[in-house]
Amino acid sequence: MVEVDVLQRALSECWAAEVSGVSYYKALGARFPDHCQEFDVLALVEKTTRDLIEAVARRYGASIDHDEAERIGVEVAQVGNDWKEVLANALVYTPETLRMYTNLADVLPEEESALGEAVVEHERAQIVLFECAATGRADDWSAIDAFLDQHRPS
Repeated sequence: MVEVDVLQRALSECWAAEVSGVSYYKALGARFPDHCQEFDVLALVEKTTRDLIEAVARRYGASIDHDEAERIGVEVAQVGNDWKEVLANALVYTPETLRMYTNLADVLPEEESALGEAVVEHERAQIVLFECAATGRADDWSAIDAFLDQHRPS
């Protein structure tokens, strides 16, 4: 079994990333109103994942600095001049974020395996969209739609 402090750190890191992600996409929606709907969907992905992580994190005694996480999201949202550039810039961070979510999935107790699958799935879904922007292909929302269909609350 994984030590509680290792699990708490992994949960806190991922939870804070999702809080940052929500504020990131909200700030981008405000910066780029012509893509507000798309950023709202991405914020919903982050909110859904945040809520999944938060429920487990609280059970294991993990905590985060909400204000700091939100500040980071807003700050990072200032990078990029348009939809494609913003998503291409986000792609740069995905090797690290995917590693972070995979680490969480690896340290979660077996009874929390559904959370581990969801956090990795949400990141991979966003990577598909980010790669479209980086390569000039048409945006592919299918993985994001599938994630939301499976995980968002009814």
